[in-house]
Amino acid sequence: MQLFMSATSPYARLVACVLREKGLWDRVEPVLVNPWESPAGLTAANPFSRVPTLVTDTGAVLSEAALISLYLEHTYPEPVLLPVERAQTVYRKLGLAQGLMDATVAIISNRKFRDDADSDPILRRRRRQIPAAIEVIAQAVGDPEHPDLGDLAIASAIGYLDLRMSEIGWQQREAGLAQWCEQIGERPSLAQTRPA
Repeated sequence: MQLFMSATSPYARLVACVLREKGLWDRVEPVLVNPWESPAGLTAANPFSRVPTLVTDTGAVLSEAALISLYLEHTYPEPVLLPVERAQTVYRKLGLAQGLMDATVAIISNRKFRDDADSDPILRRRRRQIPAAIEVIAQAVGDPEHPDLGDLAIASAIGYLDLRMSEIGWQQREAGLAQWCEQIGERPSLAQTRPA
């Protein structure tokens, strides 16, 4: 398998975590790219130049972190990251993580390319949503010793938020979630993919 990824993408981190949790990382050829530069190899596989993009052993090309993760769960079911009896709970966490990733990435991407990004009403709205989302996420997380796919996604999303928008300063308000992040962050799959 070949995985197009960037070093800081929370979406790519999620897929890298899933591959590690399932013991598949040694079967992966990671291709570090800057998707903003639209490198030829990535755009040949994914015309949207988005990471992660996974090229499977059969040559199929998959994109979007949640879809790749679900493919990996279906194709390599052990260890189970999406228990059938808790599927709705896992999907809820996946949705919360996706929302946090999307909000943070939108804000940071616009700041990168626009001088007036912080005055954009849509981005200001996204920024206001983050603390409320963190409150909900704090009540949703599971056992850090036995994470599911949703927990890995949340850890990836919060890791990116802390990397790019540390000014949010959510840790004091949500000390329990901060402790959860420290605990789950010790897992090899998350420790080895920590963005820098």
